[in-house]
Amino acid sequence: MSAQAFLVAGLGFGDEGKGATVDYLVRKHKAAVAVRFNGGAQAAHNVVAPDGSHHTFQQFGSGTLANQTATYLSRFVAVNPLNMRKEAEALFQLGIRNPYERMYIDESALVTTPYHVAANRLREWMRSKRHGSCGLGVGETFEDFRLFGDYAIRVSDLLKPKVLARKLAALRMRKLMSLGSDVMLAEKTHLVGCLELLTTSDKMANLIADYMNFARRVQIVGPEKLRDLSFGGPMVFEGAQGVLLDAKYGFYPHVTKSNTTFANAEKILEDICFQGSVSKIGVLRSYATRHGAGPFVTEDASLKKSLPEPHNAAGQWQGKFRVGWFDAVSAKYAGEIIGPLDEIALTFADRLSELPKLQICTSYTDCELKLGLAEEERINQTQKLFQTKAIYEDVGGIKRYLQRLQEICPAPIGTIGLGPKSCDRKEISGLS
Repeated sequence: MSAQAFLVAGLGFGDEGKGATVDYLVRKHKAAVAVRFNGGAQAAHNVVAPDGSHHTFQQFGSGTLANQTATYLSRFVAVNPLNMRKEAEALFQLGIRNPYERMYIDESALVTTPYHVAANRLREWMRSKRHGSCGLGVGETFEDFRLFGDYAIRVSDLLKPKVLARKLAALRMRKLMSLGSDVMLAEKTHLVGCLELLTTSDKMANLIADYMNFARRVQIVGPEKLRDLSFGGPMVFEGAQGVLLDAKYGFYPHVTKSNTTFANAEKILEDICFQGSVSKIGVLRSYATRHGAGPFVTEDASLKKSLPEPHNAAGQWQGKFRVGWFDAVSAKYAGEIIGPLDEIALTFADRLSELPKLQICTSYTDCELKLGLAEEERINQTQKLFQTKAIYEDVGGIKRYLQRLQEICPAPIGTIGLGPKSCDRKEISGLS
């Protein structure tokens, strides 16, 4: 059997159903490993196992409940050891005896610390308009690396107490200085703790001890380990967030500081000299959603009543979870960003019956989405999106609705999710 790799990315603003799609692919193809290729602990990939148990994956791969498939966190992922410990405890409660046993982390992956989290929250609070941050320090981690390179903390440093102490001390001071004097006005209860963490060093010794304990429990590996894992079966590459939040192509400044396209995954495959087949899968909901601030042309507040979201509540930093109609314009734009796709995994189709009517946005009134814009042009495009209106096409029933999505999606629909479990997914060769 030839080697296989399945690349999964969301084509929206996140929350498209990537976790359930990865779980489905891992089970169907008996995958050996789920590879995270971007983002960090801000991921919230919901998986419901066949027995009904549920877990929201942050850093462990979304195939973990399926035969305890291995997780490989690549060098493009920001690792938060403290958050991972909490997630491991939750997985243990679900029956995963030793969650760390099959967790492999690239030695050069960046580390998100409490200092990154504190600076992230303080910076977001100081903005006159929210960017939509999750408040988990992932963007701060990538920005730290962009500005300071080798001074950023990597997973390999967790095994070197003297190096780690030096880097943590320098990081704390960098973050405090970058925030400026205005940060001292942080009087809200939930921000005082952030400020105290950055202005004192008394918790650093405990942090170092926690990190070293973590480093002894997981498997810190070189990039060649993924090549070894690939010999055990197919690989599923699990993207985080969505293409419309991409650092380069998203609607600036409401973007992540991570690359959400397949570029990182393709680089990883190149690094291990992968010679097998590669399938690229884009994930779309059958309606649109956005969690947090930023333009959302098809948003309809009334849909929140029809489509409650049990696993995506309003967040203190990210803000409310928003719902809207399917947007063919942004879906086409996402397809252009990410390049040719083999298929679309359409999710949440079972919820179409809960909609008061069925309609699809097929165009905008006064805005055209363009690639390759300079930063100022991207800002202008974002501002136009706040003002533009959606032009809708009414669709008669669910069957016709799905047919229209097949016609306008950036690739053929390969599977349709008719419920939260992998067994609820239907494969199709065409809608008729």
